[in-house]
Amino acid sequence: MSVLLRADSIARSHGGRRVLASAYFEASAGAVTALVGRNGAGKTTLLKIAAGWIAADHGMVEYRGRRYLRPDPAALARDGLFFLPVDGSILSPPLTLAQHLDAVEARFGRADRAPVLERLGISALERVRCAALSGGERRRAQLAPRLPGNAVRPKDPEPRRDPTSSPRRRETTAPSTGPGHWTESGAPAF
Repeated sequence: MSVLLRADSIARSHGGRRVLASAYFEASAGAVTALVGRNGAGKTTLLKIAAGWIAADHGMVEYRGRRYLRPDPAALARDGLFFLPVDGSILSPPLTLAQHLDAVEARFGRADRAPVLERLGISALERVRCAALSGGERRRAQLAPRLPGNAVRPKDPEPRRDPTSSPRRRETTAPSTGPGHWTESGAPAF
């Protein structure tokens, strides 16, 4: 399998505290890759750097064969890479899902949203204000603007626990039809 996303020799400090010293992460096309580790190990920081949300002190991100010293999140999103935080919502509570999708489509171009909403199981919620969505509905609504029209419906997210005391990377091969698709287990495939 070819490597789709790689973060290499990533270092980052917060307030004088070294969070990442020389972190490495890669995700291959057709594989489900999980970054696992104890609280505070830098997992989220590494993913935010890979998606361009925050800058690394040093290191390089490579996505689809292009190298970035300072990744631009908007450019990466247009190319299909995005970061969806586990905690907190990126949806504005007073707006409806349709209003969010309209805004994304105005910026990035029209898309056939019906198949995505159907597969996510939220077709009936398009005109509902995001504040009224349940946790699982809100999570699926956060995915809607980012997925291609042929995504497979993910399962509701479950609470996450750090199963190890030291960071490590686990990789499992899973069937996929390409970047941005969901496996039967509900995990994203790169």
